Amino acid sequence: MTAEPVLAGLAVPLMIDELAAQGCLLADAAGRAGSAASVPSCPGWTVADLLRHVGEVHRWATAIVETSAVEEVDSLAVLGELPPDAGLPGWVSDGCAALVAALRAAPEDLACWYFMRAVSPRAFWARRQLHETSVHRMDAELAADSALTPVADALAEDGIDELLTSFLPRQSSRLRSVQPWTLLVAPVDSPASWSVRVSEDKPDVVRGTRPADVVLRGPVGQLYPLLWNRLALGACDVVVGGDAELMEQWPANVTVSWS
Repeated sequence: MTAEPVLAGLAVPLMIDELAAQGCLLADAAGRAGSAASVPSCPGWTVADLLRHVGEVHRWATAIVETSAVEEVDSLAVLGELPPDAGLPGWVSDGCAALVAALRAAPEDLACWYFMRAVSPRAFWARRQLHETSVHRMDAELAADSALTPVADALAEDGIDELLTSFLPRQSSRLRSVQPWTLLVAPVDSPASWSVRVSEDKPDVVRGTRPADVVLRGPVGQLYPLLWNRLALGACDVVVGGDAELMEQWPANVTVSWS
């Protein structure tokens, strides 16, 4: 893997603390929604499906960190027995707590398998599981018909950065266009910005600005759920400049798989 710094202001211990907080919020929202509630941001899923997914991912990551696994671990092999639907929020809370404990106990020079660029394996797993949990917390809140809990600007900025610089440029990305175009993401309350060049090849993403065909400007705390497809353009203060129709490609083509 290639070392690449995360953005300044979100150190690993803070990521782990935020992961713990997001896990609590997720379990609480899921409990309020009920296991049978549908998850509008994950079509076809119920809250029970969401919780099973999150619990599996947390236990998978914990196994990798705790054992310093040098290869990807089979998530089903470490999943354990699933509780009844009514027990899923508590099961997810337990799994998140175990993950937080494993990350806190892991040495800074932890050597284990990971799958995207990061400062270190420990930093990777703290960051990836923070945003995995934060985004699915939004799913649980949407299922509960609740307002999305605001996050700190540094967390939102880092979550945008992970999506745009780590996930979006993968070869598997479906965001492609025969007619090339460029998106500029420009928070109004942060010095960060990102430029996404869309073409027939995988997206080319750089931190900073370039001439753009469409520009997203708004609070960084709203751009975070918007770009992760958990907030609609018409339901927030984000303003689209330029060719707004190009953003219609985003929701259907920017999706994230968990491995």
